[in-house]
Amino acid sequence: MRSQLVLDAWIEREASISRHLLRRAVDRVHPRIVFSGHRHQRVTHVLREHVRCEVLDMNGKVGNAVILDLPSLDLTELGRVS
Repeated sequence: MRSQLVLDAWIEREASISRHLLRRAVDRVHPRIVFSGHRHQRVTHVLREHVRCEVLDMNGKVGNAVILDLPSLDLTELGRVS
């Protein structure tokens, strides 16, 4: 997953490490949905076939909270939650 933000090189290197660790965890656990947060953006990304990654925005911004319906794995956006 690539950031949609323009980042300094050192931040991009650190983010790349986190993305690598997330992929390793997904490859070993095989979840259907993964949540990540505080990337200063709300993004939905497909990591692998049938593995959806929901990235929540930072605290105080719209897109930082969702309600997950467990049977369907559908999300309802809550807007901004402080």
